[in-house]
Amino acid sequence: MTRAARVFAGGLAATGGMAAAGAAAAAMLVAVLPLAASGQPATEAPPAAAAGAAAVSDIPPVYLAAFDRAAAAYGVGWDVLAGIYRVECDFGQSQLAGCPPGTRNSAGAEGPGQFLPGTWRRGLPLGAIIQPGPPAADGQGYATDGDGDGIADPWDPADAVASTARMLAANGGATDPSGAVFAYNHDPRYVAQVLALAAGYRQSRSAAALPQQQGQGQGPGRAAGGVAAVLTFARSQIGRPYQWGGAGPWSWDCSGLVEAAYAEAGVRLTHDAAAQYAATAAARVPLTGLEPGDLVFYGTSSATIHHVGIAVDATHMIDAPYTGADVRTDPVAAPDLLAATRPLA
Repeated sequence: MTRAARVFAGGLAATGGMAAAGAAAAAMLVAVLPLAASGQPATEAPPAAAAGAAAVSDIPPVYLAAFDRAAAAYGVGWDVLAGIYRVECDFGQSQLAGCPPGTRNSAGAEGPGQFLPGTWRRGLPLGAIIQPGPPAADGQGYATDGDGDGIADPWDPADAVASTARMLAANGGATDPSGAVFAYNHDPRYVAQVLALAAGYRQSRSAAALPQQQGQGQGPGRAAGGVAAVLTFARSQIGRPYQWGGAGPWSWDCSGLVEAAYAEAGVRLTHDAAAQYAATAAARVPLTGLEPGDLVFYGTSSATIHHVGIAVDATHMIDAPYTGADVRTDPVAAPDLLAATRPLA
């Protein structure tokens, strides 16, 4: 199925990618001219945005929390969501038409995610002001309740972000973020800008999470918040696919996920499960006393270690398990559970 077919499989116009034209049977037709997310013809590139200007500290906390929740729920990148919402309405802070509640721009796009009415909820006419209402069923729009109050509101950050994540996921956002963003807005310049911002936000967040290391050297460090940084990153990757040798940002293998998660806490580990055990074996802990952030290793001996995960409690871990599966939470218990270490003890 082509990308355009995926976007329109439910009879919906892409959020900023296509225009809907009413026909006698109220069918939605694809416009020839690509549209920007504001709904305007993409005759000019969006304003330039350098990745280096993307500081995670500039994201309002309510939006950052919404990005993390939606990323975990739909398996898309929080950083890509951040890039989209920076470009569209500057995280709801823009006063341009369509961004403040109850307004629409000249093309009919509304809210911080700049949804067209018919994309938000199938059957809404272009030009209608979208009203809060129940979430849309699959195939009936992307209106989503992101905060559990039973209402989908395009001007509510949690709802808007969840709706965007839902649309990205429907267009392959877990494995093809570039293609999913293109489905959101059919302008290659928009895609490039969003992904550049995403890279900047990702780098900024990683830098902000680096703890002040105690002592000298490059070994495993200890700092308040280190475990939280590891787990926050690992949880944000849930839903992304396993790929042998994968080191992110869109797919992972077990040791690649561990390497990246611990890098968030300033701990450098090699992309190899056996090497990670060797590097942390001095901090080995009993398997009966696992704590969040511990590494759990699998194999019949230290020479045959083939898998590693990150404990979230005494009985569960986040891991990238095997080909065909996604990053997920799994039970720790297994016949070949070998050892556990605590790099951030």
